[in-house]
Amino acid sequence: MEAVLSALRSFRNKILTMIQRGTVHNQEPYVAGTYPTMQISAMKKTVDVEIVNPYGFASVPPIGSLAVKFNVQGSSSNQVGVAYDPKTIPAHNPAETVIGAFSASIPTYLKFTQQGTIEIWKGGVPVIMDLVTHLHAGVTTGGDLSGPPVP
Repeated sequence: MEAVLSALRSFRNKILTMIQRGTVHNQEPYVAGTYPTMQISAMKKTVDVEIVNPYGFASVPPIGSLAVKFNVQGSSSNQVGVAYDPKTIPAHNPAETVIGAFSASIPTYLKFTQQGTIEIWKGGVPVIMDLVTHLHAGVTTGGDLSGPPVP
């Protein structure tokens, strides 16, 4: 019976360590053609992991970001992590999306609004409030001449 309980405890501990929540302790700049890495501190341990981002998106989260670490196939030698920094995400409403460099020295981002407009923000100030939702008359190649917006 003790052998069964010991095996169950071991199995439980393995499951508990497969996915952990922690914080980004250190990160490396992204180098083209390589997998970006960061250090995640979780459960009083700091480990190096590869950063996983959705296809077509690349980022290296700032130190202090919330991170989730996964042991792929239950192996602590095969770890990946995802992270983001909630305190840098700009305010937005439900059904809106923001994409940008939120932790840059001058935060810059695109905001896709509920009204169907695209806004460009820089340093917390809107720069363009309606990027591509209206037509212009008299537009010429090169963009140096443009007529008024079409009603």
